[in-house]
Amino acid sequence: MEVREDFYPGDLLDYYQISLIGTRDVPLFFSTSFEFSHNTLIVRSRTGNYKNLNEIENLDLICALNLIINLVTGMMQCYNYYIFPEMYVVDASAVYLNHNCTRVKCRFIPQVTKEKVTYKDVLKKIEERMVQLVEEEDVPYLKRAIDLIGKNHIGTQYALNQIKLLVKEHAL
Repeated sequence: MEVREDFYPGDLLDYYQISLIGTRDVPLFFSTSFEFSHNTLIVRSRTGNYKNLNEIENLDLICALNLIINLVTGMMQCYNYYIFPEMYVVDASAVYLNHNCTRVKCRFIPQVTKEKVTYKDVLKKIEERMVQLVEEEDVPYLKRAIDLIGKNHIGTQYALNQIKLLVKEHAL
């Protein structure tokens, strides 16, 4: 099983945050362990058989849309564990997919600045990489899905349902 090790300043996370991530099985994140060594925080994530978004060569549209659905759903579930988007970074280096694109997991990367983060902010960080991975004719669908998530007036769950409809339409 592959283990990814990252190093951060020792005071970046407090004990409360470490206990939230390290002692619970949070669906969005890989199993994570923390270690302090000489004022350095060592974060180990067991990435297993998942592949990093930066290592993937191409994605079909359905896989890309499922990535959006699963990532946003996972972030929503983090609220149940008192883990908020301001606490972690989600970018292309943190996002991993299983071999058939049905599951998304992230490495826990602590957020240095504690500013408000929206789902659309996160998706905008990975949009550039996803556009590189999908076929050119699928880019408008991908951008439409990301824009749906950012529309505050329709609600996140409604937006996810609309993206699921896009998946069904494209699968037919």
